[in-house]
Amino acid sequence: MTKYYVNLYKEGMGYGGAEEGGWWYDEGYPVKPDDFLCDWNTKFFKSILDKTYDNEEEAYNQCRQLSPTLRYYNKGFPDKTSVLSTGIYVLKVQDHKPKEYPEVKPHYE
Repeated sequence: MTKYYVNLYKEGMGYGGAEEGGWWYDEGYPVKPDDFLCDWNTKFFKSILDKTYDNEEEAYNQCRQLSPTLRYYNKGFPDKTSVLSTGIYVLKVQDHKPKEYPEVKPHYE
């Protein structure tokens, strides 16, 4: 039976190379709530992020509960596609605990 996790990442764009005028790819780094939150939201976030879900829909419902708070934390930061971006916080429902992505830097073919 598949288990699901709601994972928190700092996501940005990695430079892939100069081919075809330059290309970029998504890269993400796991974030612990303690490193990112400093108020009452920490306990709420941790209660959702530290949990394993048996049902994908339940995990998505929990993710939707956190979305308004995450939008608040991203407010004022440039979109991840901006040259000024240092990344944005994103939530993902996945079948594994959080880990950096991509595991291997993509290459141009």
